[in-house]
Amino acid sequence: MPHHTEAPGTLGPLTPRNASRRIDRAPTTNLFDPFDVLPIDKRGNAYYIITQHNAMWYPEDNPYAPRSMYAKEDVLQFAMTDASSLHVFVTHVAMSLSIQADPKLAQDASYHYSRAIYEVNKRIANSKHEEIPNATIFAVGCLVHAEITSGSIDRLKIHMDGLEALVKTKGGIQALAGDDFSFRFTHWIDKVSAIVMGSKPRFRGNDIGDHADPAGWKSYSDIGLRYKIRLSNLTGLEDLAEEVIEVYHILRHLVAEMNYQGQDAQKSTISKEEFDLYAEQLMHRLIDILQNKALESPNQNALIFRLFGDAALAHVTNFICTPARRGSVLELMSIRLRANLEVTNIRSFQIAYPEMMLWIIMVGGLLANGTPNHNWFASLLSDSCLAAGINKVDELRLVLSEFLWSDLYLHPVCKSFWDDVAAAQAMEAGAESGIG
Repeated sequence: MPHHTEAPGTLGPLTPRNASRRIDRAPTTNLFDPFDVLPIDKRGNAYYIITQHNAMWYPEDNPYAPRSMYAKEDVLQFAMTDASSLHVFVTHVAMSLSIQADPKLAQDASYHYSRAIYEVNKRIANSKHEEIPNATIFAVGCLVHAEITSGSIDRLKIHMDGLEALVKTKGGIQALAGDDFSFRFTHWIDKVSAIVMGSKPRFRGNDIGDHADPAGWKSYSDIGLRYKIRLSNLTGLEDLAEEVIEVYHILRHLVAEMNYQGQDAQKSTISKEEFDLYAEQLMHRLIDILQNKALESPNQNALIFRLFGDAALAHVTNFICTPARRGSVLELMSIRLRANLEVTNIRSFQIAYPEMMLWIIMVGGLLANGTPNHNWFASLLSDSCLAAGINKVDELRLVLSEFLWSDLYLHPVCKSFWDDVAAAQAMEAGAESGIG
């Protein structure tokens, strides 16, 4: 397997996931807005780019956002209320189109990016006379996201500083609670930025309070208790082992709740609002685990906490929380997970934590599906399954069902990853068939 040379946490320009999309050749005139009420004009191919906004989103059958925070129509409608928001919205669409179909549109993306910044600065300069609208805060959040996908940490920090300052002028993050769209988006972009920069999230949402331990969640599973003992004894970090298993416990129940709410709502033990609060809390706790000072020690055994934290945070971001937006932070997370696996004695960890390591490697592969790390994870999972005597997906599901499993892992869009695992296993075993 080729060795990954970048250090964990390195952020470069993210490679687009494989996509095949027909680009509609719409006219550049404003057919959808004949009365010219939009807050921006047609310069920078604005009207044409807006008609192509579907290019910015994953197809509806893509599993990366089964619980999308908002519909794409809502984003477009909200963006059209403010010049800065619409300019940055057009920036993101143009960026996606320049990757998928027409590189020349990168120039239009740059134009609208600069116009968005101009409009935001104009709003700020006039803030003594006119309150800054939530749409401007949304625009700055979108500028943050543009820097996440472009790879500029310095500009990312500048825009996050600006976002934090704007939120403070509104009276803090809770002051946005009446505008669910802005509130949730600001929380989301804050956590994603924290993941990229390796920093603490700047905003905290509502506490789950009395709902911290629903009746059906009171006791750990047997496998959770076993892993708590192993992690504590093998790492010597008892408190961190306790926190990791508590987080695993919540993640396991959220995956079950997600399945209930999608298939059998009567089995659900929490509301959708509580689900969202748990997911938010879980992301904060996982970020705290990955930034724990104990992981900076030379204790190689403690790497299991970083591996689990990387995979669990990727799982929450990928399958539970993420908006269905192309160009997300997912590839960066797969790069980090691979880099940490490459400095790990994988075989010894597989002996100590067999189910956990299989799950970590599998999640990394699903996260990297369609990226340059795709084949690396497929080969590693193939080797790991062969070593464990696992030859089929159904066998892997059986092995992981007690630890953590979701049928989202087998969504059709993941088929190429599982096909490559099967091919790698068949080649390794010298047989005609493998996982499949």
